Amino acid sequence: MRGKGTYLTLVFLASFMLTLFASCKTPDAVQPVGVPAPAPPPLGTGNGYTFAPSDFFVNVVPISGMTQVTHLDGNWSLPCKIQQGSIYQDINCLVEASELDLYAKGLTFSYNFPANMCAYSYFVPYYYYQYLPGLGPTNVTILEQPGLSPVTGPAGAKGPDGVTTMSFSGQNGETPTCSADYSANGGSGPNCCSGTYTITKTVVPQPQPSVVASPTVTVSTGNWGGQPSNCLAGPAVTSQTKDLTGYPTATLTYLNGKNLNANYPVVSPLSKSYFSNLYIANYFTPGPNYDLSSTGAPVAYFPPYTGARAAQPVYEFRCLDHSAEIINRVNVLVRSWSTDSEFASQGNSSLSLPEGIPFNFHDFYNFLTWVGVTPNLLVAYPGFRN
Repeated sequence: MRGKGTYLTLVFLASFMLTLFASCKTPDAVQPVGVPAPAPPPLGTGNGYTFAPSDFFVNVVPISGMTQVTHLDGNWSLPCKIQQGSIYQDINCLVEASELDLYAKGLTFSYNFPANMCAYSYFVPYYYYQYLPGLGPTNVTILEQPGLSPVTGPAGAKGPDGVTTMSFSGQNGETPTCSADYSANGGSGPNCCSGTYTITKTVVPQPQPSVVASPTVTVSTGNWGGQPSNCLAGPAVTSQTKDLTGYPTATLTYLNGKNLNANYPVVSPLSKSYFSNLYIANYFTPGPNYDLSSTGAPVAYFPPYTGARAAQPVYEFRCLDHSAEIINRVNVLVRSWSTDSEFASQGNSSLSLPEGIPFNFHDFYNFLTWVGVTPNLLVAYPGFRN
């Protein structure tokens, strides 16, 4: 679906871009950053909306010459905010932007947690599984005898994902590998295969005249060496600290009587040499009642086995009280638009057609997102196409 000329030009440019690191500022501390974030816009401005210091809001910092619209889902004219005095509000908002603007320039969220509403602010950015993680088989058998190649077992050894199989490398076929280890055999991806295994190796000696030799059996154990979180991608993987299992953690800030008015920049996919807008644009078509569960979101948020946690489908802002109860919450989805005309008319964000004469070789839809020419993702996990 990608126009080859645009694809090659952008990938060439990517090699000259520096990778930036996202950041989040708090009243009491500054998270580690690669470059300074632009200053938050003055309260009361931004996309024509009016904000007050007492509002719990999310917006984007304007970029000169570009159109990026933040609004309450379902109404492009309403801002993404919860006013003072409101409690137990759970709102969903969208950021709308043209696909090349997102790909080349990224965006910067501007947000405000009011002290008169929240005791703590809680923010966790979006992330997803770039590759499918898996559990390796637990038992492997090797039989070596004259004229017989190594045999693996149990037969058709598969992990709970239904895909994981065994293969062997080395002179005697003694090194097992897992299909969820994308670094194996010279691969450039991560090792997302977890669990341990036991190898039972039986060696039948060469037959000799008048000699009865018994097979030798050896048993060894090993660890697949990976973990599901190695397969993650997204802004949270770049900006957030990680827990003991490698998953991004939320930024939690005690407001201590002060508003938290700050920025969160999301670097462009181009700056990371990615091919799509999946790194930044998390929009998908939610299920009924804005279902963000495994039945309403792309499968890359919910790997099909219990060894992996659910990913984070939204940019999530929570206003908490002293007991960690949610007072109000804002969920944000970023939508990438394939044509300016559809963007202006609020039409089809992923229109995929040839541009027309004389540019029939080039498609309108250039940067893959979770909403494409088929429902949700064209393939379940983007892998190297990220």
